[in-house]
Amino acid sequence: MDRPNYRLIFGTIMVLLLFFTIIYEDSLITADPYSLDRGLEYVINDYVLKVEHPVKPNPLDKLGTDPLGRNVLSLLIKGSRVTLGIAFISTLIRLIIGTLISFITKDRTKRGKPAIYYILSLILNIAIGYLILSQSFFKELKLNTAILVSGLILGIFGWGRIIVSLKAKDDKAYGDVASWLRDKVPHIVINFFREMAVTLIILAVLGFLGITIGVNKYASIDTKFGIMPNYNPEWGGMLATAKKAIEFKAYWLVVGPGLFFILGISAFLLISSGLSNNIKVHGSVVSKGMSKIGNFLSPKQYVEDVKRFSWNRSRVIVKTFIAIIIIMWIAPSINAVDGYYQINKERFKKDLETIHEIQEEYGINTLEAKDRIGDYIIEELEKIYRLNPLFEDEFVQHIDYEIEDPASGEKELVQARNIAAFIWGKISNNPLVIVTDYGGELYRNGTSVAATLELARSLSEKNNQNLASRTMVFLFVDGSLEDGLGVYNALGNKHIDTNSFYIYLNYLALGDDNKIFMDTSSVFSTYRRHYRNIRNIKERARELRIPIEQDYFGDMFIDIETFIENKVSGLALSGIGKEEYDKYLKSNGENQDYSNKINIDSLEEQIQFLMNVAEKYAWSDKFWLGDKY
Repeated sequence: MDRPNYRLIFGTIMVLLLFFTIIYEDSLITADPYSLDRGLEYVINDYVLKVEHPVKPNPLDKLGTDPLGRNVLSLLIKGSRVTLGIAFISTLIRLIIGTLISFITKDRTKRGKPAIYYILSLILNIAIGYLILSQSFFKELKLNTAILVSGLILGIFGWGRIIVSLKAKDDKAYGDVASWLRDKVPHIVINFFREMAVTLIILAVLGFLGITIGVNKYASIDTKFGIMPNYNPEWGGMLATAKKAIEFKAYWLVVGPGLFFILGISAFLLISSGLSNNIKVHGSVVSKGMSKIGNFLSPKQYVEDVKRFSWNRSRVIVKTFIAIIIIMWIAPSINAVDGYYQINKERFKKDLETIHEIQEEYGINTLEAKDRIGDYIIEELEKIYRLNPLFEDEFVQHIDYEIEDPASGEKELVQARNIAAFIWGKISNNPLVIVTDYGGELYRNGTSVAATLELARSLSEKNNQNLASRTMVFLFVDGSLEDGLGVYNALGNKHIDTNSFYIYLNYLALGDDNKIFMDTSSVFSTYRRHYRNIRNIKERARELRIPIEQDYFGDMFIDIETFIENKVSGLALSGIGKEEYDKYLKSNGENQDYSNKINIDSLEEQIQFLMNVAEKYAWSDKFWLGDKY
């Protein structure tokens, strides 16, 4: 009886765990890896604790936090896809180049174990990788591009190890490609797993040397550790803080990514070693036990078993059951918008047309246009059945403020208006607040105003059919108020407080493609970051096949800062990212009309997406918006 190949068994289990982590990353993550905790207060058992990051491992953050307050475990889980993706690309490239050159060259000299060559080759791989990837050009690449480029750079070097390994196995001459491959495929497979481990070693060393993947959008944020080198979660980038972590005795910042690297390296080396052992014992990478398993899972064999059902009844039943489980597991969601309340395209098109008519009459970026748009919003809210005014039985909150005439320098008293309404749910705890700006820069596109109005109509209609579980608020902030004063004045009113969860809408359907940008950098709560809410949003986007990308908006929306300062949790959704927004500012786009950039079909999809998100929140009895997991 053959002894179990424990190296292969344990290695396979470890690799499967890594791939399980990648596939189910959103289900495993409890805190958003992009969310910052800016030294706010935690409340634990009614005890208020001011936290200074990084925080050592604790019941809330199992592997601690980094200097930006990001949950280390969530960073590691999210970073698995990036790190292993780079390793896979570079290994595949290296394997293809090495295999081709090994076949083309006719040197059949048998060589011993090339241990010294491996070490020297590895050192050279690290040195070349560092020299190239440390250039500023590579630090400005977006994540997906950075993964491909990093994989390519690391893959085009080090293929000599493949050649040496394959030639060391030559002991006979070959007449054609087929016979050569037939003999070499087992060794190519072994080299694949070995090179995956080698690449992870390279990434770990490069990370320790300060190499990170993709642009660092947190470069403007300073901590006691200095500027955090990585924005995108990936294991190597997390090791870039190792020197500072050792200096400040924040050991968990090194231990966490170190353990994940050790897990990955060990897993691939164990599989490589286990397959090599199979060759020694069985003459093939496939052992007798593996052959039996392969035969059992073979579709061809299943068909043969079905043909002889009377003889293989139990085997067919077991295989059928396994197949059903697998199909149910991998089948994509098919309930895209089925069951969700459908928005009315004609209504928000009319909203846009009216807003643009007002802008044409009163000017693109004038206070008169803002006031007329405000009047229109109020008129439309008053038409909606069972929509309640938020401000002491009024839809309008009047705010007096001073502005300075740039020419005379004299100050003038001006009146601004916030506009808001709400829909009663069964409970008023943790209401959902949908916020948009109807008077600031870029407001003239009108898309966010039209979207919020349509959401108010559709959600109200849905609520009249079936009472929502939680209250919903629709807030139109007067953007002529600077420094977030519009939001500041709205806070503390009915249903807009620290128990609320806001979704801030801006510039919908204005980007070059139908994409939603989500800023989660400001997401926090008294107990936890709201990753369940973020997961909900991502799921709704997947259902409608709308690309969604996390971005760091920085000072893009001043109102977000006001929410943060007043401990109100939420996030922002935008039709444009920070890069496009900065281009808009540089082009002095304040007086530009963006109405010709609006894609009505994209806007419809995005409003339906927001409707699905709001409906999922509002009609759920689960504690979606709460802090306590």
